[in-house]
Amino acid sequence: MRYYLTILLLLFVSINSTAQTKTYKIGYLLDRTSPEIEGLLVELTNEIVAVVGEDAVLVFPEKYQLVNDFNTSKALANYNSLVSSDADIIIAFGIVNNSTISKLSLFAKPTIVFGALSEELAPQYDQSEAVKNFVSITTSQSYSDDLKLFKELAKPKRVGVAIEAPFITNLPIEEAFQKIGNDLDIDISIIPFNGLNDIVSNLDNIDALYLAGGFYLSDNEMQSLAEALINKKLPSFTTSPLRDVSNGILASNH
Repeated sequence: MRYYLTILLLLFVSINSTAQTKTYKIGYLLDRTSPEIEGLLVELTNEIVAVVGEDAVLVFPEKYQLVNDFNTSKALANYNSLVSSDADIIIAFGIVNNSTISKLSLFAKPTIVFGALSEELAPQYDQSEAVKNFVSITTSQSYSDDLKLFKELAKPKRVGVAIEAPFITNLPIEEAFQKIGNDLDIDISIIPFNGLNDIVSNLDNIDALYLAGGFYLSDNEMQSLAEALINKKLPSFTTSPLRDVSNGILASNH
Protein backbone atom coordinates (compact mmCIF):
# COMPACT_ATOMS: atom_id res chain seq x y z
CA MET A 1 0.00 0.00 0.00
CA ARG A 2 2.93 2.34 0.55
CA TYR A 3 3.60 2.08 -3.19
CA TYR A 4 0.10 3.33 -3.98
CA LEU A 5 0.47 6.14 -1.46
CA THR A 6 3.64 7.42 -3.06
CA ILE A 7 2.09 7.21 -6.53
CA LEU A 8 -0.92 9.24 -5.32
CA LEU A 9 1.34 11.88 -3.85
CA LEU A 10 3.24 12.04 -7.13
CA LEU A 11 -0.10 12.51 -8.90
CA PHE A 12 -1.13 15.36 -6.58
CA VAL A 13 2.25 17.00 -7.09
CA SER A 14 2.21 16.63 -10.89
CA ILE A 15 -1.32 18.04 -11.17
CA ASN A 16 -0.28 21.19 -9.34
CA SER A 17 3.26 21.51 -10.66
CA THR A 18 4.52 24.43 -12.70
CA ALA A 19 7.72 25.08 -14.60
CA GLN A 20 9.30 26.08 -11.30
CA THR A 21 9.88 23.38 -8.69
CA LYS A 22 7.36 23.82 -5.90
CA THR A 23 7.64 23.01 -2.21
CA TYR A 24 4.84 20.98 -0.63
CA LYS A 25 4.25 20.66 3.09
CA ILE A 26 2.89 17.26 4.15
CA GLY A 27 0.85 16.78 7.33
CA TYR A 28 0.53 13.41 9.09
CA LEU A 29 -2.49 12.47 11.23
CA LEU A 30 -1.94 9.55 13.62
CA ASP A 31 -4.11 7.68 16.11
CA ARG A 32 -1.16 7.11 18.41
CA THR A 33 2.61 7.36 18.26
CA SER A 34 5.39 5.13 19.55
CA PRO A 35 9.05 4.47 18.69
CA GLU A 36 7.88 1.74 16.27
CA ILE A 37 5.40 4.10 14.58
CA GLU A 38 8.01 6.85 14.36
CA GLY A 39 10.35 4.38 12.66
CA LEU A 40 7.67 3.46 10.11
CA LEU A 41 6.99 7.15 9.41
CA VAL A 42 10.67 7.79 8.75
CA GLU A 43 10.75 4.83 6.35
CA LEU A 44 7.58 5.99 4.61
CA THR A 45 8.80 9.60 4.39
CA ASN A 46 12.07 8.51 2.80
CA GLU A 47 10.18 6.37 0.29
CA ILE A 48 7.83 9.22 -0.64
CA VAL A 49 10.72 11.63 -1.17
CA ALA A 50 12.59 9.07 -3.27
CA VAL A 51 9.59 8.40 -5.54
CA VAL A 52 8.68 12.05 -6.06
CA GLY A 53 12.31 12.85 -6.80
CA GLU A 54 12.97 16.20 -8.46
CA ASP A 55 9.34 16.86 -9.39
CA ALA A 56 8.88 18.77 -6.14
CA VAL A 57 10.44 19.54 -2.78
CA LEU A 58 8.57 17.77 0.01
CA VAL A 59 8.87 18.81 3.64
CA PHE A 60 7.28 17.14 6.65
CA PRO A 61 7.07 19.70 9.49
CA GLU A 62 7.03 18.10 12.93
CA LYS A 63 4.30 20.54 14.03
CA TYR A 64 2.05 18.99 11.36
CA GLN A 65 2.33 15.49 12.84
CA LEU A 66 -0.80 15.37 15.02
CA VAL A 67 -1.99 12.53 17.26
CA ASN A 68 -5.59 11.95 18.38
CA ASP A 69 -5.01 9.26 21.07
CA PHE A 70 -8.03 7.33 19.74
CA ASN A 71 -10.42 10.24 20.24
CA THR A 72 -12.81 10.98 17.35
CA SER A 73 -13.38 14.60 18.40
CA LYS A 74 -9.65 15.21 18.54
CA ALA A 75 -9.21 13.44 15.19
CA LEU A 76 -11.65 15.87 13.57
CA ALA A 77 -10.04 18.84 15.31
CA ASN A 78 -6.60 17.73 14.14
CA TYR A 79 -7.82 17.41 10.57
CA ASN A 80 -9.41 20.86 10.64
CA SER A 81 -6.21 22.26 12.13
CA LEU A 82 -4.21 21.01 9.14
CA VAL A 83 -6.84 22.32 6.75
CA SER A 84 -6.49 25.75 8.35
CA SER A 85 -2.69 25.60 8.24
CA ASP A 86 -0.37 26.01 5.25
CA ALA A 87 -0.01 22.24 4.87
CA ASP A 88 -0.56 21.27 1.22
CA ILE A 89 -1.36 17.55 1.51
CA ILE A 90 -2.80 15.57 4.45
CA ILE A 91 -2.12 11.88 5.09
CA ALA A 92 -4.17 10.14 7.79
CA PHE A 93 -3.39 6.80 9.42
CA GLY A 94 -5.33 4.63 11.87
CA ILE A 95 -8.83 3.34 12.55
CA VAL A 96 -10.10 6.46 14.34
CA ASN A 97 -8.71 8.87 11.76
CA ASN A 98 -10.01 6.78 8.88
CA SER A 99 -13.51 6.30 10.27
CA THR A 100 -13.78 10.00 11.21
CA ILE A 101 -12.33 11.65 8.11
CA SER A 102 -14.01 9.29 5.62
CA LYS A 103 -17.41 10.53 6.80
CA LEU A 104 -16.71 14.08 5.64
CA SER A 105 -18.32 15.26 2.41
CA LEU A 106 -15.96 18.11 1.48
CA PHE A 107 -12.17 18.19 1.45
CA ALA A 108 -10.52 21.58 1.05
CA LYS A 109 -7.06 20.05 0.64
CA PRO A 110 -5.78 16.81 -0.92
CA THR A 111 -6.40 14.16 1.73
CA ILE A 112 -5.33 10.51 1.73
CA VAL A 113 -6.58 8.05 4.35
CA PHE A 114 -4.26 5.12 4.62
CA GLY A 115 -4.36 1.83 6.54
CA ALA A 116 -6.90 -0.81 7.54
CA LEU A 117 -10.53 -0.42 8.57
CA SER A 118 -13.05 -3.09 9.49
CA GLU A 119 -16.08 -3.44 7.24
CA GLU A 120 -18.24 -3.32 10.36
CA LEU A 121 -16.95 0.16 11.22
CA ALA A 122 -16.49 1.61 7.73
CA PRO A 123 -18.76 4.50 6.76
CA GLN A 124 -21.29 3.66 4.08
CA TYR A 125 -20.82 5.81 1.00
CA ASP A 126 -20.88 5.36 -2.75
CA GLN A 127 -17.29 4.49 -3.59
CA SER A 128 -18.04 4.60 -7.32
CA GLU A 129 -18.28 8.40 -7.17
CA ALA A 130 -15.00 10.28 -7.06
CA VAL A 131 -14.70 12.82 -4.25
CA LYS A 132 -12.59 15.88 -5.00
CA ASN A 133 -9.32 16.00 -3.03
CA PHE A 134 -10.02 12.68 -1.27
CA VAL A 135 -8.50 9.25 -1.81
CA SER A 136 -8.94 6.20 0.42
CA ILE A 137 -6.41 3.41 0.11
CA THR A 138 -7.50 1.58 3.24
CA THR A 139 -7.39 -2.20 3.31
CA SER A 140 -10.77 -3.61 4.24
CA GLN A 141 -10.93 -6.32 6.86
CA SER A 142 -13.86 -8.04 8.53
CA TYR A 143 -14.20 -8.98 12.18
CA SER A 144 -16.98 -11.35 11.16
CA ASP A 145 -14.84 -13.18 8.59
CA ASP A 146 -11.98 -13.45 11.10
CA LEU A 147 -14.24 -14.99 13.72
CA LYS A 148 -15.78 -17.39 11.19
CA LEU A 149 -12.30 -18.68 10.38
CA PHE A 150 -11.30 -18.73 14.05
CA LYS A 151 -14.41 -20.77 14.82
CA GLU A 152 -13.40 -23.30 12.16
CA LEU A 153 -9.84 -23.48 13.50
CA ALA A 154 -10.46 -23.70 17.23
CA LYS A 155 -14.21 -24.35 17.80
CA PRO A 156 -14.43 -21.74 20.61
CA LYS A 157 -17.65 -21.13 22.52
CA ARG A 158 -16.57 -18.12 24.58
CA VAL A 159 -14.32 -15.66 22.77
CA GLY A 160 -12.70 -12.70 24.43
CA VAL A 161 -12.25 -9.77 22.04
CA ALA A 162 -9.33 -7.60 23.11
CA ILE A 163 -9.38 -4.07 21.73
CA GLU A 164 -8.00 -0.72 22.87
CA ALA A 165 -10.32 0.85 25.46
CA PRO A 166 -10.64 4.23 23.70
CA PHE A 167 -11.97 2.48 20.57
CA ILE A 168 -14.94 1.26 22.59
CA THR A 169 -15.68 4.78 23.76
CA ASN A 170 -15.38 6.38 20.34
CA LEU A 171 -16.58 3.68 17.92
CA PRO A 172 -19.62 1.30 17.84
CA ILE A 173 -17.46 -1.69 18.79
CA GLU A 174 -19.83 -3.38 21.24
CA GLU A 175 -22.82 -3.21 18.88
CA ALA A 176 -20.77 -4.67 16.03
CA PHE A 177 -19.52 -7.64 18.05
CA GLN A 178 -22.90 -8.30 19.65
CA LYS A 179 -24.35 -8.80 16.17
CA ILE A 180 -21.40 -10.97 15.09
CA GLY A 181 -21.76 -13.13 18.18
CA ASN A 182 -25.47 -13.64 17.53
CA ASP A 183 -24.85 -14.48 13.87
CA LEU A 184 -22.07 -16.99 14.61
CA ASP A 185 -23.57 -18.42 17.82
CA ILE A 186 -20.50 -17.43 19.84
CA ASP A 187 -20.52 -15.89 23.31
CA ILE A 188 -18.37 -12.77 22.89
CA SER A 189 -17.02 -10.67 25.74
CA ILE A 190 -15.17 -7.44 25.08
CA ILE A 191 -11.82 -6.99 26.84
CA PRO A 192 -10.95 -3.28 26.78
CA PHE A 193 -7.26 -2.63 27.32
CA ASN A 194 -4.86 0.23 27.78
CA GLY A 195 -1.88 -2.07 28.27
CA LEU A 196 -0.83 -5.72 28.22
CA ASN A 197 -1.83 -6.43 31.84
CA ASP A 198 -5.45 -5.51 31.06
CA ILE A 199 -5.57 -8.44 28.63
CA VAL A 200 -3.60 -10.99 30.67
CA SER A 201 -5.75 -10.39 33.76
CA ASN A 202 -8.98 -11.12 31.87
CA LEU A 203 -8.35 -14.57 30.40
CA ASP A 204 -10.11 -16.75 32.99
CA ASN A 205 -13.68 -16.85 31.64
CA ILE A 206 -12.97 -17.42 27.95
CA ASP A 207 -11.74 -20.34 25.88
CA ALA A 208 -10.17 -18.30 23.04
CA LEU A 209 -8.84 -14.77 22.43
CA TYR A 210 -9.41 -12.61 19.35
CA LEU A 211 -7.00 -9.67 19.33
CA ALA A 212 -8.98 -7.12 17.34
CA GLY A 213 -6.54 -4.39 18.38
CA GLY A 214 -2.97 -4.51 19.57
CA PHE A 215 -1.18 -2.93 16.64
CA TYR A 216 0.66 -0.65 19.08
CA LEU A 217 1.86 -3.49 21.35
CA SER A 218 5.58 -4.15 21.05
CA ASP A 219 7.05 -7.49 19.97
CA ASN A 220 8.10 -8.18 23.58
CA GLU A 221 4.55 -7.53 24.78
CA MET A 222 3.14 -9.82 22.10
CA GLN A 223 5.53 -12.56 23.17
CA SER A 224 4.46 -12.15 26.79
CA LEU A 225 0.79 -12.30 25.80
CA ALA A 226 1.39 -15.40 23.67
CA GLU A 227 3.16 -17.12 26.59
CA ALA A 228 0.21 -16.37 28.89
CA LEU A 229 -2.23 -17.74 26.31
CA ILE A 230 -0.16 -20.88 25.73
CA ASN A 231 0.10 -21.50 29.47
CA LYS A 232 -3.69 -21.35 29.71
CA LYS A 233 -4.07 -23.43 26.52
CA LEU A 234 -6.12 -20.67 24.88
CA PRO A 235 -6.08 -20.47 21.07
CA SER A 236 -5.62 -16.97 19.69
CA PHE A 237 -6.20 -15.00 16.51
CA THR A 238 -4.89 -11.56 15.60
CA THR A 239 -5.58 -8.86 13.01
CA SER A 240 -1.95 -7.72 13.18
CA PRO A 241 0.93 -8.70 10.87
CA LEU A 242 2.46 -12.15 10.53
CA ARG A 243 5.20 -11.44 13.06
CA ASP A 244 2.57 -11.96 15.77
CA VAL A 245 2.45 -15.63 14.74
CA SER A 246 6.23 -15.79 15.00
CA ASN A 247 5.83 -14.35 18.50
CA GLY A 248 3.49 -17.18 19.50
CA ILE A 249 -0.05 -16.20 18.46
CA LEU A 250 -1.89 -19.14 16.85
CA ALA A 251 -3.13 -17.42 13.66
CA SER A 252 -3.38 -14.08 11.88
CA ASN A 253 -5.69 -12.84 9.15
CA HIS A 254 -2.57 -11.75 7.26
